[in-house]
Amino acid sequence: MAVRSIEGKGAADTTVSDGDAITRVEANPNQYSAVILDVVMPMMGGLNCNQRLKEVAPALPVIFSSGYASEANLGEIGEINITEFLLKPYRKVQLDDILRRTLQTNCSR
Repeated sequence: MAVRSIEGKGAADTTVSDGDAITRVEANPNQYSAVILDVVMPMMGGLNCNQRLKEVAPALPVIFSSGYASEANLGEIGEINITEFLLKPYRKVQLDDILRRTLQTNCSR
């Protein structure tokens, strides 16, 4: 659903694993308008991936998504530099709204 929504807006979607996301952003940090990360990912996890991405592209908007958001997780996430948080399960309209806000904010910088 997320991929179809992103592509339906005319944006190019690139779905990759967490380690590949870092490699791709390192190779061309200005190519991406935003990144959506799951908090729980198999290789390094969203928090670690976000930290590495911010080292490479500090202004790159990061949207976290998770179905396991407890108050403890939200507190930990709140201490790092993310743009938005999308709680799973989410609907297309929620994703569209967060992407619109994120891209508008990023374009006005």
